[in-house]
Amino acid sequence: MLIYLLWDRIPPNVRKANFEYYEPRCGHGSSLSPAIHALVAARLGDTARAERYFRQAAEVDLADAMGNAAGGIHAGTLGGLWQAAVFGFAGLHFPGDRPAHHANLPSSWRSLSMRFQWRGQWHDLTLPEDGACQNANDT
Repeated sequence: MLIYLLWDRIPPNVRKANFEYYEPRCGHGSSLSPAIHALVAARLGDTARAERYFRQAAEVDLADAMGNAAGGIHAGTLGGLWQAAVFGFAGLHFPGDRPAHHANLPSSWRSLSMRFQWRGQWHDLTLPEDGACQNANDT
């Protein structure tokens, strides 16, 4: 979680080394864990691992993976899945005066499209089947 929260403050080699060290040691007892692991793995370019964690996070409620779906949905997990898609697989970030992205789509995904508003301006982002990036189209 700290890697995700302080992404810009942690050097890339330290991010990767820490993720590689702690990821196999994590028990994922929290429903928030798989989605954040998906996001960080996607940002690090490990799309296969990211997709595996993304699916695990989706199954928290869809497959009742934690055995407590009768008590309601895991809203934090759903928010984490959204963040994994937007900030992980699409690689959306805000480095300066306009949004930027760096696609990290899993090979099994044909495309990813989204519309978002930033600083009062709407942007459309479509990542094509081959995962190559296209520029955000301002509307």
